[in-house]
Order: sequence, then C-alpha cells, then structure tokens
Amino acid sequence: LNLTPGGEQAFLRDGYYTTQDGMKTSQPMQGNMGLGMAIPFERVQKGLRRVLEERGLWPTSGLRLGCPKNLCEKCLAVKNCQYCARQLISNQPDFQAQVGMLMEVIQSRSHRVDFYPSFHCELNWIEYYWGMAKRYTRDNCEYSIDALRQTIPAALASVPNPTIHAFYHKSLRCLQAYRDNIDFATPEYSQYLKSYKSHRRV
Repeated sequence: LNLTPGGEQAFLRDGYYTTQDGMKTSQPMQGNMGLGMAIPFERVQKGLRRVLEERGLWPTSGLRLGCPKNLCEKCLAVKNCQYCARQLISNQPDFQAQVGMLMEVIQSRSHRVDFYPSFHCELNWIEYYWGMAKRYTRDNCEYSIDALRQTIPAALASVPNPTIHAFYHKSLRCLQAYRDNIDFATPEYSQYLKSYKSHRRV
C-alpha cells in the first residue's frame, strides 16, 4: 500500500478492527477519499495513512511509509515495530490472519495446505525426483510446446519407484548428518551419505 490514496496499488478486500469499547468494526478499503472525483463510482484504494487514521493508530507526529531496509534503530529495538506504517498495519489482526491466494483457493475446495519451510534442497527428496525427471526431459525433448506436453508426463513416469524410495532415504541421511553436526560438502558428509546401515551390515 501507498501512504496516500490512489496511485498504483492493489485493491484490498474489506478489513476489520476492534474499537476501544471492544466492538469489531468492518473497514472498507476503497472509497472516493474526498478527492472530488468526477466519476463517483470509480473505486480508489485508501492509503495507509487513512486506514490507520480510521483505526485510531495514526500518531499526531506522523509515520514514515517504511523503515529503510528494516534497519532503523527503533525497529531493531522492538519486536513489533510501531514507527513505520507498513509494519504497523502488518501487525494488525486482520492482516495477520490473511493467507496467500494459493492457500485460499486450495482451502476453498476443502483441501489441506501444508507448505514446506525454506531449507536446503537436499533435505527434500522430491527435489531429486524432479531433477531426474528434468534430465529425462532435456534428453528427450525437441523444446516445442507440443513436445513438452508429451515429454513431461513421460519424464515423471520414467523415475522408478525404488529410485524414489532411495531418494527419500538419502534425504533422511542428510537430515541425520546435520543433526550430528557434520558440515555440508566435507569428506565426512559425503562418506556419511554413502554409508548404508541396517541390522545386517554397515
């Protein structure tokens, strides 16, 4: 959002806030904003200042739009920054409760969404699977859209189930290596991944 209304910014759905007497109040995010617009039905997105003023959160001293690179001393000193408009609005309950569009679409169809956190690709076995499928695609595709539509399903089916199972166990060994404080790309790490341990052999 911009600090002032209008301009190039996304149109947000209506939000809500709780008043001082505990009443939950709906807050429209668009309006003519008193700009004297000639077209009364044209929507204008409110700016952050107006949104915060309506919630009683805009201080008389004003706020900057955002702290440069989130490095200002006041932002570093507190967990919930109250000194820039973007951080202040992002801490409000309705903004905190907002999920991404992808999650909304999936959940609206009664499916569960479980996003993986960000981590190294070697910890996710499906990365190995996709890598092997991409290699098949590179070797067997003429790189036209029609060829890709035929090759990609074949590439996904080309990886045998035992190989996928092996990828899964390799990822488990990577996880265990990190638990044992073995650094990535060291000889100890490579040897750890190559070693196979079971009740019959080491």
